[in-house]
Amino acid sequence: LSSEEGADIAREKLLSLIADLRGREFTFKDIAVLSRSGDKVEEISSWLIEAGIPVESEKTLNIRENGLIKEIVSFLKFLDSPIDDLSFASFILGEIFRAASGLSQEKMEDFIFRQGRQRKKDGTSTAYLYRVFQNEFPRAWQQHIEKFFRHVGFLPLYEMLVTIYADFSVLEKFPGNTSFFMS
Repeated sequence: LSSEEGADIAREKLLSLIADLRGREFTFKDIAVLSRSGDKVEEISSWLIEAGIPVESEKTLNIRENGLIKEIVSFLKFLDSPIDDLSFASFILGEIFRAASGLSQEKMEDFIFRQGRQRKKDGTSTAYLYRVFQNEFPRAWQQHIEKFFRHVGFLPLYEMLVTIYADFSVLEKFPGNTSFFMS
């Protein structure tokens, strides 16, 4: 067997075993999966996540690897440097902004791709992504971003972060990530 075939067999056996345990009334918190090497933890965690099984591992508990924390960091990077189109795009494509603004993932992806096509067509574009967003989605800009954009540099980082958490209701909307937000 190739290593890929062996991994597929191990994945199927693991998922089957977990399904069997769940069928015998075990909860997910009663089940532990041990690995001989740290390298395999990431692979096994991804199998479980793909199957919709909640996972806690060194990898998933690492604050730097948490997707919502990455979104907050992207927003802070954008506020620090508004010409950072990548950080702005990462934030508006994320769960936090989507949950607060009500704008769909598809709408934001379409916006990003249209800007990319426009820039490619023009050769170069001088309009920064946030400015185009501001014109195309003025309500979302005013309700969710403008306040922070105007106060950056005037508020201490901690106060800015607490205000972001409050305005985007991250603790209420993402209660499973409270420990990450508090860290």
